[in-house]
Amino acid sequence: MENEDRQSWKPTETPLVEPSREVKGTVLQVLFRILIHRWAEVLMVVVLNAAMRVWVQYFSWEILLGEKSALNRLSDTGGFFLGMGTMAYVIVTQMLLLGFLASVVHEPTRRQEPTTLLLAGRYFFWRWIRFLILSEAILVAGMVICFTWLNAALLHAKSFQEGPLWAKFLAYFLPALILTKLILMIPAEMIVRNRMVVDSLRSIRNYSLWQIRTLVLFYLAWQGVVALMGGWMPTTGDGDEWSYGIWLGQGVWIAIGQFFILLWAVLEVRVNQRPQPATISMETTEGRGE
Repeated sequence: MENEDRQSWKPTETPLVEPSREVKGTVLQVLFRILIHRWAEVLMVVVLNAAMRVWVQYFSWEILLGEKSALNRLSDTGGFFLGMGTMAYVIVTQMLLLGFLASVVHEPTRRQEPTTLLLAGRYFFWRWIRFLILSEAILVAGMVICFTWLNAALLHAKSFQEGPLWAKFLAYFLPALILTKLILMIPAEMIVRNRMVVDSLRSIRNYSLWQIRTLVLFYLAWQGVVALMGGWMPTTGDGDEWSYGIWLGQGVWIAIGQFFILLWAVLEVRVNQRPQPATISMETTEGRGE
């Protein structure tokens, strides 16, 4: 009977985004129960995503080294399989994350198998990628514009790395502050209400950040920490060396970020007690290619 319950929210069967049972308590109480009952899944998602982000950054840095890169010692076949393996790892980790968030909407405290999370996460994968591309592009553009303006008006530094810490902090923090509503609400809106990115952008106009003020405070505090780390920590080691401190620092703040993603999803569910039903079937998944 328990196995049947665990599989009841698969995309091929019943509505995925319509909660089947209400979990009472405050947002933090619900989150605490999830961490207690599903600690293994939380640990898996956080560790895999943190490791993936650090590995992708290291992989990108090696590519930028050119002739000095350790990748040059690989054969063409080895390089091909390394690239394909990295791509597969990224896809799997993102699907696990999305599947976990979808299961939090439907059965917050019930443990799920990794394969079940992958099947659920597959449905949301491409809209999630679109959101990541959109948000990262806006954040990077905002950071460049902010630092360029500060540099032209006050700093006159030759590069970003030569700028003072406070300028780096503002360059990281201000774009994140401007995009608070978009970053906080669109991911959960896509999963809870089963909407595309454009539809989610339209729908969040009906919400007020005052409704989720506690989460906004947590988000701004976290972005402040990220901004300080981004301004203080070098992007690479001394020349050709990759600092282990950067590995550790990146892994820690990314792990914290995964915790906040979980908190955002739980809070969005609590704010939207009665999400609009959106039945997910294999037919819709294949037909829309989403």
